[in-house]
Amino acid sequence: MMNNTILAISGVSKSFGGVAAVSDVSMCVRSGEIVGLIGANGAGKSTLLRMAAGLLAPDSGSIRIAGKEVDAGRPHLIFKSPGNSSYLRQVSSVVSPLTLEENVTIGFRPGIGRSVSTIFSRRSLQLLVNEIQTARGWLAEVLPDSLGLGVDELSTGQKRRLELIRLKAGAPILALLDEPTAGLHSSAMAELEAELVKFNREGLTILLSEHNLEFVTRICNRCLIMDRGQILKEVVRGWGGLQLPSPVTQGRGSNHVTVHRLEREAAPALVTARDLRGGYHSRAVFGPLCLSVSVGDVVGFVGPNGSGKSTALRAIAGLLPWRSGDLIFSRGFKTALGTPRGISMLSQERAIFPNLTVYENLLVAADQLETRGRREQEIARVRESLSLPGTWLRKRGECLSVGEQRIVAIAMRLITNPGLLLLDEPTAGLAQGAIDSLIAALSGLSECAIVAAEHNLIFLSAMGAELIHFEPLTT
Repeated sequence: MMNNTILAISGVSKSFGGVAAVSDVSMCVRSGEIVGLIGANGAGKSTLLRMAAGLLAPDSGSIRIAGKEVDAGRPHLIFKSPGNSSYLRQVSSVVSPLTLEENVTIGFRPGIGRSVSTIFSRRSLQLLVNEIQTARGWLAEVLPDSLGLGVDELSTGQKRRLELIRLKAGAPILALLDEPTAGLHSSAMAELEAELVKFNREGLTILLSEHNLEFVTRICNRCLIMDRGQILKEVVRGWGGLQLPSPVTQGRGSNHVTVHRLEREAAPALVTARDLRGGYHSRAVFGPLCLSVSVGDVVGFVGPNGSGKSTALRAIAGLLPWRSGDLIFSRGFKTALGTPRGISMLSQERAIFPNLTVYENLLVAADQLETRGRREQEIARVRESLSLPGTWLRKRGECLSVGEQRIVAIAMRLITNPGLLLLDEPTAGLAQGAIDSLIAALSGLSECAIVAAEHNLIFLSAMGAELIHFEPLTT
């Protein structure tokens, strides 16, 4: 491996509202390396990556990519030509009005213009045709089962692989990846790992932040441990002391029928699904789903990305019409989203108001409670149950890390005191300490039923969940 430096960060600091997110960090990434950043939510990993990408200006210090100073005032210049860097956010950045091929072609010249329409309008027709043909070839190789689908029909894992293809189109020498495995099933994670290893062997240098330590130990040459905005320690591949479980793997079949049930006392069903089927347009995604959930129950939807778990949650929440079957709620249950004792759903997308403070976000969630005193009481209760630091309350949502935003979004759902809580990948992007707090908070919901789509089987086991196994439908 060559010793030349691709990314050089020197004395970089960044604060939000007087709170230090990154403090005097210096590090480098050399050509051909895969370097990991690990640490708790709020340790500064995402902020460091965003500054390296030119999306945030550091308060002090300097950042250079291939010897060129990163200009945070004009981040598109970093991505403008082959031989620079590409940034992959934790939250999906695919553009839903565009086709898969058009999403990929954005990556060929990401520095042209400031809007999608401008990117396409400034190219010659023949050049665009060539790029679309190239994109189709890559898609046929990496996502053969997704050709012809709309972006909104893709699973989390498929969207992540689409973003990697788009990243490849820009021919970068450095990739900055923020929580690339968040929300991925073990099979999708293995596919992602294979793609990243392949890109790395082709000359791509990678800096990534990640909570999945097993993934980090397999793929990274070096690992930097961050805490409270600083780098505490550096470890290299082959280090000892990390006793991690082997990856959980799931088989792929034609449908989902496997149910692992826990012994429970009989209780009236809050919601019942009978042979429920759902999908998008003419494409079936899940079914038949049979489900009976009572107050106090915890049900986990498990299975590969693209098997219909999120779609089933959306159908139960009333956000997507189901195609056939019955969905029955008990008499008197409030089926409206966000109402006390009704349904509350946490999606995988950003779910807080970025321009409001954390406290203001919590007040919005508590708005339907009767009195100001009751609202304050519920906010204090949820803060305590999730170990939400008081220092967060004055922070604007946009100043939080993605993992911290996830925690606040969960707190907003718990404040409504739902009767049915639907969670789509609740542990995605969370460090183990935050997951432990989430388990404690959810375990205390004695008057609520929980249905969670989740790849973290240890989390579901700790919750005592009854598991329903989904598999992709075959056509």
